[in-house]
Amino acid sequence: MRVSEKMLFDTSVRNMNKAVERVLRAQEEVATGRKVQRPSDDPVGAAFILDFRASIANLEQYQRNITWGRTALGGAEAALSGLSGLLARAKELAVGQASGTATAETRDVTAIEVRQILAQVLAVGNTRVNDKYIFSGYATDTAPFTAGSYAAYNGTADSIDVAIDPGVNIATNLVGSQVFQGAGGVYGSTNVLDTLDDLATAMETNDVATIQAIVGTLDNAVDQVSAATADLGARWNRLDEADFRHVQVKTQLRSLLSDREDVDMIRAASELTIGQQTLEAARASTARILKSSLLDFLR
Repeated sequence: MRVSEKMLFDTSVRNMNKAVERVLRAQEEVATGRKVQRPSDDPVGAAFILDFRASIANLEQYQRNITWGRTALGGAEAALSGLSGLLARAKELAVGQASGTATAETRDVTAIEVRQILAQVLAVGNTRVNDKYIFSGYATDTAPFTAGSYAAYNGTADSIDVAIDPGVNIATNLVGSQVFQGAGGVYGSTNVLDTLDDLATAMETNDVATIQAIVGTLDNAVDQVSAATADLGARWNRLDEADFRHVQVKTQLRSLLSDREDVDMIRAASELTIGQQTLEAARASTARILKSSLLDFLR
């Protein structure tokens, strides 16, 4: 078979084009750090990469939800801690004024502090986190409690849930009527606001029997708040467990993604060097063929 000048020229051009493609691919890998630039480079690998990225994105959304949940639960936990302290002080005052050493005058003076405690409890019930009322259910723009109308609850009985796992949601709020008014007996059946109001009234009217009875009611109120706090703690633990699991799975997925996607930089740099050398050789060879063909033409 006779090798024509055109065949030599076409072969040289093909070789040079392949060398150019090799250099461009190596340059892309070095520049991006990825060995799969487009689905056509590795269809199977590209499918795995998309799947890994989607899974990681889902986990990161769950972690954002968990972060929000911690913020909301943390605000409620701090509020309940303050509420527990206020109830403990109210019980201390009630015990003191239920004794035989107390007088109508001391009870009347102590009633002023009890009214102040009631006002503080109302403020706790109207706690806001990120400018949202945390005990109002869905009505986060509405204060759940109004001073002087303790039987009323202005919020809703809804829980504000966030997804922390596929098909798994967790409530990030406590319903104010359940915690402060004993609605539904979820944590207890004591209306904390009414109890404090009744205590102040009993002290103002020197009603010792009622004061003595309210001491036991305040114990129930403390237990009610403790039950709500325990509920928060259990939810917090679930958030921690889910977050820890997501961190572990995300680390594994990123490792798998790296195996499929990330380029070996030493190999890529070496490939780029070899490709550049091959391209220079192809150019030199093509130049010689073109020069030889031109000389033959001129003869």
